[in-house]
Amino acid sequence: MKKIFFAGVVCAVSFGAHAQGYFGVIRALTNVGFTCAPGDSCESKGQAWKFYGGTKLSPARTIDFGVGKIDAVEVSYFRTSAATASGPTQVDDFDSFGNIVQRDTTAKVKAQVDAIVLAGVARFPIVDQLSATAKLGLAYVSTTLRSEVDGLSYNSVTQTKLRPYVGLGVEYDIPSICTIVGSFDITRVDVSDSSRYYSAQAKGNLKLLGIGAQKSF
Repeated sequence: MKKIFFAGVVCAVSFGAHAQGYFGVIRALTNVGFTCAPGDSCESKGQAWKFYGGTKLSPARTIDFGVGKIDAVEVSYFRTSAATASGPTQVDDFDSFGNIVQRDTTAKVKAQVDAIVLAGVARFPIVDQLSATAKLGLAYVSTTLRSEVDGLSYNSVTQTKLRPYVGLGVEYDIPSICTIVGSFDITRVDVSDSSRYYSAQAKGNLKLLGIGAQKSF
């Protein structure tokens, strides 16, 4: 997936040839649409790193609509930390006489998301050096559910789909240094795992709220 990201950055820069490029890093808090059985433990919050690069469009390709303009194409990659769901289950075990018995234990499912996003970027000036941004595009989302019982992995399911992507943000430019960025990103996840020991589903919105820095080149 990282190879796809770097290829996308190259394509974005090529699309805006002779224009200004930029790259950035954001640290974000995340919330994954994770569904648990009633009474089970479910932690849908986590963290993510987001890396992105893009290019400002040439004046001939910029779309100006008065209050703002679409002036960049951007490619980003992010990976979330694992959201978790856990609940009671039973496994086969042996008693002191060698007979098979059922033993109560806990099953855990971890959900991790990787995504590559291609989006157009619109900027809306607010005051000097401060602007708002809106991003719209497609996300190539890969969601993996990994299941564990007694700390041992027993199953893994991955679902990869194209999903719509929307991003909102603010940018404060510090001339000759960098641009401070605040961002909110949203896309969707959809994967389920119904195994012998435990069933879980990650389906719904994936949200990222973060802050970082951006540098032009």
